[in-house]
Amino acid sequence: MTSGRDDRTDRVNEIVKEAGCPFVPLTAAADVELKIAAEMRDSGITDATVVINNVPCKGQACCDDLLGVVLPEGSTLTVHGTGGFTTVYRGHKQW
Repeated sequence: MTSGRDDRTDRVNEIVKEAGCPFVPLTAAADVELKIAAEMRDSGITDATVVINNVPCKGQACCDDLLGVVLPEGSTLTVHGTGGFTTVYRGHKQW
């Protein structure tokens, strides 16, 4: 899976819209970590780890805030990025 627009981008937007996010469509929906979170939700995966060549974007309606919304409740996604970045994101209920 890679960053960039594809069918998973649309799925990320569907999930965050259902969760009540008012900023759809999201630019960040094309980011690989959100697409992996959507795949985890759709496939019943509860724990995963990804290494990316960046760090998750921060700010309003960006990966850092939205990963918990897109991930299935109770699941975890560990993201390893550049510069020693490592964070475990946990799925929670809504926006």
